[in-house]
Amino acid sequence: MIKVDRYILWTTLMTVIGSLVLLSIIETFFTFLNELSDVGQADFSLTNVLLYLLYDLPMRVNRMIPMGLLLGALIGLGQLASTNELTIMRAAGMSKFRILYGAIITVVLMSVLSLFLSEKVIPESSVEAEIYQNNQSGKDIVRDGFWAISNQEILNVAALHNDELKNITMFDIDGQTIKNVVHAPSATLNRKDWIMNDVTTTTIEQSHIVRTVEQAVTFPNLIDQRILEALSAKPENLSIRNLNRFIRYLDGNGLDSSEYRLAFWTKVFSPLMNFVMLIVVAPLVFSQNRQGGLGVRIFLGIMIGLIIYLASRILSHSILIFGYPPIIGAILPIAIALLIAFLLFKFVASR
Repeated sequence: MIKVDRYILWTTLMTVIGSLVLLSIIETFFTFLNELSDVGQADFSLTNVLLYLLYDLPMRVNRMIPMGLLLGALIGLGQLASTNELTIMRAAGMSKFRILYGAIITVVLMSVLSLFLSEKVIPESSVEAEIYQNNQSGKDIVRDGFWAISNQEILNVAALHNDELKNITMFDIDGQTIKNVVHAPSATLNRKDWIMNDVTTTTIEQSHIVRTVEQAVTFPNLIDQRILEALSAKPENLSIRNLNRFIRYLDGNGLDSSEYRLAFWTKVFSPLMNFVMLIVVAPLVFSQNRQGGLGVRIFLGIMIGLIIYLASRILSHSILIFGYPPIIGAILPIAIALLIAFLLFKFVASR
C-alpha cells in the first residue's frame, strides 16, 4: 500500500509541478507582452521588464497553485485511469478515497509551498517588482500616498519616496474641532520618531488664526514603520500576520478594513481551496465513461478551473461593494467549487 501511495504521489506531484510551470510560463508571457509596449518610454528598458517578471514570479506562481493542482491531478490520475491502473487498484480492494492518499499529500505539499511564498517570499519580492515596474533604481522608489489616523491626528501623505514621506498634512482634532493644521514637504524616520522639515503650523483660535514656521519638528510615534509598509502595499502582498496587525490598527482607528479582511480570509482559506480542487477532480477521474477520454477531461478541468478563478475574482470584490462581511467573499468561491464537485458526482452517478 505504501508503494501505491508513493507511486500516486510521484505521478500527481510531477504532473502538478509541470502544470504549474506551464501555467506560470503562459501568464508570464502575456505579462511580458503587456509590459513590452512601454519599453522605450523614458528610460524604461527591456532589463526593467525582465527584472519585474522575475520578482513578480512568486506572486504569479502562488496565484496559479489551485489551477495547477486541478489540472495536474486531473492529468496524473487521468493517465492512471486511461491505462486501467486505477481499475486494478479498485479490483484489489482499495477504496476511491484510499487511492487518493498520494494525491492528498501532493495537495498538502503545494499548500505548504503556497504558505511559504505568501508569508516569506511575496512580501519582499513584490516590493522589488514594483521598483522595476516603475522604472526606479533599487534605492529609489515612489509609491502612492495614503490617509491614516494616529492618536488624535489625521494624517495625509501625498507620496512615499523610499522611506521618506512627501507633502504631509496633519490635522490635530479635538472632538469635532480642528485645533491645528501642520504641513511639511517631507518627513524622515529616526528610529520611532518622525522628523518633519520646513514645518508650517496653522493654529485655529476662536478669534484669529496663528501661523508659525519651524525648520524641523520631531513627532514621536506618529506612525509605526510596519503600519507604514502595510499602508503602501497591496493587501494581497502582505503576510497573514501583517494583515492581522493592520486590520487591528484600522479597526482601532475607526477606518474601513474590509479590503484587508478579504485578503486575510482568502489567505487563511487557500489550503481549503486546494483540497476542494482535488474533490472536483475525483468524479472526472473515477468516471466509468470512457467515451471522452483524457482530452475531454482536461478540457473540462480547464473550463472548471476558469469558472472557479473568475468567480473568486468577481464575487469576492462584489461582496465588498455590496457591504457584506469579507469572509463571505473568501468562502463563496470555495462553496461554488464544492457545488461544481457535487454536480459532477451526481452526473457521474447517473451515467
